[in-house]
Amino acid sequence: MTDFRTLGFSEGLENIVRKSENLTTIRKFRPEAHSFKKGETFIGQFDEEDVKVLFTATEDTVTKTFESLSPAEIEKEGYKNSDEAFDKMKEYYNDLQPGDTMAIITYEVYKVEGVPVVQTIGG
Repeated sequence: MTDFRTLGFSEGLENIVRKSENLTTIRKFRPEAHSFKKGETFIGQFDEEDVKVLFTATEDTVTKTFESLSPAEIEKEGYKNSDEAFDKMKEYYNDLQPGDTMAIITYEVYKVEGVPVVQTIGG
């Protein structure tokens, strides 16, 4: 059996599954959690919705400092600008600094015969 790494998400399952491809998330980089290779499958854990979704990395993880993120990268993640991105990310990473290394993870929903692989947890 293959062991998949898990990437936590706080919300947004419906939008992610609906869009399903060309998705991006930016995280404060931790090599053991965020170093994905193109084609690698991982689990997206949506705690608030008690759901797990299989994802596939569509590119190798890109790392760069927060201050070097481009406007396009920030907008693709769903933020209006770098100030909004910094403020929102600081809610998750209290010690976030502009010089911190960030991980840009590009992925899509893993599908079997066109159907997203989704598991409900519990009830």
